[in-house]
Amino acid sequence: MKLNDFEKMVYEGLMKCDNLEDCNTIVKESINMLNEFKDDDNYKPYYLMTLSNLSTMLQMMGHSLSVEQFKEELNKIVEL
Repeated sequence: MKLNDFEKMVYEGLMKCDNLEDCNTIVKESINMLNEFKDDDNYKPYYLMTLSNLSTMLQMMGHSLSVEQFKEELNKIVEL
């Protein structure tokens, strides 16, 4: 997964979180911020791709037993 600037900011926050609940909050708040642009035609391709990537992060979190496991799995798929 190649990250855009917004996703890199989210990723960096996720690498600093101490528990899955905090990571979950970071991603959900990021989605809320992203949703402010969903109706703007100029941002639609960016919005859909970013929403898809953030949703993937949430799904990975749901399958992780610990924050460390989540971070390891996320690092495997992220291209910085």
